[in-house]
Amino acid sequence: MTNQKYRGGPGALLAGPQQGSLSFKDFASAPAYQELNSNFVESVLTGRMVDSVVDLGCGPGLVTQLIASHVGDGASITGVDPSQSALKMAEKSLERFENVRKSFVQGTAEDLPRLVGQPVDAIFFLNAIHQINDKAKVIQDIAGALNPGGVFAFNSAFFHADESEEMRAFYKVWMFRALKLLAKRHGLSRLKRKVASRAGLTVAEYRDLIRGAGLRAAELRVVKVDLNLEAALALSRFKDFISGTLPGVPLQVGREVLEETVERTYESLGLRAVTRNWLLAVAERP
Repeated sequence: MTNQKYRGGPGALLAGPQQGSLSFKDFASAPAYQELNSNFVESVLTGRMVDSVVDLGCGPGLVTQLIASHVGDGASITGVDPSQSALKMAEKSLERFENVRKSFVQGTAEDLPRLVGQPVDAIFFLNAIHQINDKAKVIQDIAGALNPGGVFAFNSAFFHADESEEMRAFYKVWMFRALKLLAKRHGLSRLKRKVASRAGLTVAEYRDLIRGAGLRAAELRVVKVDLNLEAALALSRFKDFISGTLPGVPLQVGREVLEETVERTYESLGLRAVTRNWLLAVAERP
């Protein structure tokens, strides 16, 4: 496992928020974050003969477009997502890729055995594996849906990692302020339980799941990404992050509290950015 750092410079990971949006699209469409995903997709597909790809949790098609940019003419790409509205956006966003065959199916990663009739050459599951409760079962299903020599790639910022002292101090102050404001303004407290997005696995645990599914862990890499205030605000609007940090709190209330307190935290600590870890993983079927 290697560890490297990605710096997008001032304004990196800046997301243009949609008022009231609780989607990951705002954060994921940020230039630096798109570059991170693009580089990862390119590194996975370069040099591979890939004729069929599944993009699990494709959302509005941001990653699906990256995949389409790196496969050959005639390749088939299937986008899978539980949201019908997101699938419609994904289908629209991929109209310009006339050289590939595209299909979009409503479902979840847990539905993969039902959704994929024939084995495929590559399966991507970017920014969403943290949402899965039974990760071992899903990774086993993914392994079974791959052709021999096929590749499974995923990434996530929601995993258990050794964060920097700066990040731990920042998060401690932020959550203290958020919980205090939540109680004072709304008379609420978070539930004392972890949701899937907060019950993160370690890198070693992910490696064990990959091997347990009969796959070879070709790459497990941690990338450090600098998050400025704008990026942290965008993260505060992401429903999975809200439900993970403030379980049981209404999403709009959680968003309001997290946005307000993260600004205070950056200001009080004199921060320009904090560093967060992303896990990039590539597994191959022998």
